[in-house]
Amino acid sequence: MQNNRINVLFVATATAIVHAAISVAFVPFFSTLLVSLIGSNASTAATDIGMTLAVLTPLIYAAVGFLLGALMALGYNAFVWALLPAPVRREEVVVEQETEIAAAAVGDAA
Repeated sequence: MQNNRINVLFVATATAIVHAAISVAFVPFFSTLLVSLIGSNASTAATDIGMTLAVLTPLIYAAVGFLLGALMALGYNAFVWALLPAPVRREEVVVEQETEIAAAAVGDAA
């Protein structure tokens, strides 16, 4: 059986990027909706707070995405580690991939 653990930092970073991109796509819609629903008779302090939250939302969602991605990857690694047989758990399994380099002479068009 092969050791299929994944890189926690990579998964956490990828989910943070996805969460931030989604929030950047949807926050302008919701902030425009907020301004249009409040109308002109609302206080400027409420509008300022709403717009400040609209700017901070992608950062907050990215942090939440990073945390959830790290927890997901750690949970997956723990599950895979528990499924490995005891002899495999004692030693680190390293899988080396061989690379094949095809060398062709200059002018060889075969």
